[in-house]
Amino acid sequence: MADQVTWANRKFNVYRMDSTNWYDVAAVYIFAKRNAQGQWVALYVGRTGSLADRMPNHDVWPQAAQHGATHVHTCRGQYAQDRARLERAVYDGYRPRLNQRRPA
Repeated sequence: MADQVTWANRKFNVYRMDSTNWYDVAAVYIFAKRNAQGQWVALYVGRTGSLADRMPNHDVWPQAAQHGATHVHTCRGQYAQDRARLERAVYDGYRPRLNQRRPA
């Protein structure tokens, strides 16, 4: 079982950025790093209908790695509306620096 962390009152599983075993599940995901105090910092938040399709060769990974991202946090979400709400809540609460625009 993966470690867990809470973002926007929801539990996210924590995986290393170099994980290659992504499941074909819908989820909200966060590229994250730890700060000097050991706290997680959200660098990018997104949502997908399939982690297996989205994670390999993600276009934001190089930027996230340059900003110190070491892990991906994921929270499964079956319904698109729920994923959109959670993505917005993380964005609004943590303002990830690599998100170009506010999620719709």
